[in-house]
Amino acid sequence: MNILGIDLGTTTIEGVILDTRRGIIAKQSRPNDAILPSGGDEDLQDPERIFRQTLSIVDALWEYRPESIALAGQMHGIVYVDSTGRGVSPLYTWRDRRARRDAGRGESFAERLGRLSGRAVPPGYGLATHYALTCSGEVPTEAAAFATIADYVAARMCGLTRPVTEPSSAASLGLFDPDRSAFDREALARGGIDPRFLPEVVPFGCMGRYRGVKVFTPVGDNQASVYGTLRRCAAGLSEAAHLMVGTSSQLSVFSQQRVEIDGLEIRPFPRGGFLIVGAALLGGGAWALLARFVEEILRDFGAALPGREELYARLTASASRWADTGGDGPRVETTFAGTRLDPTRTGAIERITDENFHLGPLAQGFLRGIAEELYGFYTLLPEELRINRCVLAGGGNALVRIEPLRKTITERFGIPLVVPDCLPFAALGAALFAADDLGIEFSAFHSGREK
Repeated sequence: MNILGIDLGTTTIEGVILDTRRGIIAKQSRPNDAILPSGGDEDLQDPERIFRQTLSIVDALWEYRPESIALAGQMHGIVYVDSTGRGVSPLYTWRDRRARRDAGRGESFAERLGRLSGRAVPPGYGLATHYALTCSGEVPTEAAAFATIADYVAARMCGLTRPVTEPSSAASLGLFDPDRSAFDREALARGGIDPRFLPEVVPFGCMGRYRGVKVFTPVGDNQASVYGTLRRCAAGLSEAAHLMVGTSSQLSVFSQQRVEIDGLEIRPFPRGGFLIVGAALLGGGAWALLARFVEEILRDFGAALPGREELYARLTASASRWADTGGDGPRVETTFAGTRLDPTRTGAIERITDENFHLGPLAQGFLRGIAEELYGFYTLLPEELRINRCVLAGGGNALVRIEPLRKTITERFGIPLVVPDCLPFAALGAALFAADDLGIEFSAFHSGREK
């Protein structure tokens, strides 16, 4: 059987064909060119453009005759739909920070919602964004519901007039009770949230058909990426910790039981159990910030600008040369975009000396900062969740492309890091979840390489 897996990422939309006998046999990728003009604390994308790009991937892979379609997608963000299921707003992505705006009395909208509801809802989460839009009178008058972008696309593909959501996606919106796999109605009422806007929460499974082919309820890209990566490197859910370093970064470990840990999130896992997640707002985004800074210096001095890939390659080489010396470089905290718990927190560059104030040490300091933030999440885990983790399974463009980052992470954690050959892991994970639901078993495939 062939299953088409699709990941609607923040910067890229990717698709794979999973042959349940042979593994991945085809893949397609499109840049997510749906970014809309926005300023300040706003981050918007065009949901209709994302829908069309998704269908173009489906069309390109249709020759492989998929018998099921499974989707994963960027979490937390929302798009409003009308009573026919059509989008009537931009996609407010997970990077949208309007919920940090002043709501009065020295509180942000996110803080006020958290105080009223009794549950923290960080800026960027769908219900924090919805609350800010409601308070400012910006919810479209024709809006009947809102959904994540993957839920919206799947509903459009199936011809539904109202989106539905699977618990791993629903939880990313906020005010979700993972024990009941439902939104916390009491918290919603305390926060003044009208429940009619919420999508219906349904179990993972077939939600409809597109061109006669089953479409499965979308899952969160974090959960899908974890599953795809671990299956690719043949690591068990309880044997590995998963690292993702893309634009943002995350550390995820699977737990069969729900465990409340200050500073970490609990996310439902489609196969049962939970992911305990430490999510940093920047990962590779911090590296991109350094690259833009170097570009500005070159531009200001009238120097020729290298292409972005060449610039990244030179930064990587510079960091590697300094790391090989064993020198003590600047200490960098890469919390330049704040944290989930403290959106107002800033980054820092410290311990600069006349000997290490050079680009190589600074670049390596950024990589150490990315690794340190992830390791900080790991130290919050109780011993019973760390004791059997014998390998780190990694993914994300930054981790795949930046060799000194992989080396730094391995040294900091003291655990071998395996990064499977680069694949759209979230798209693969979505397809694997569908295969499991269909009761299809096939040999574990992997192509990992220790870093």
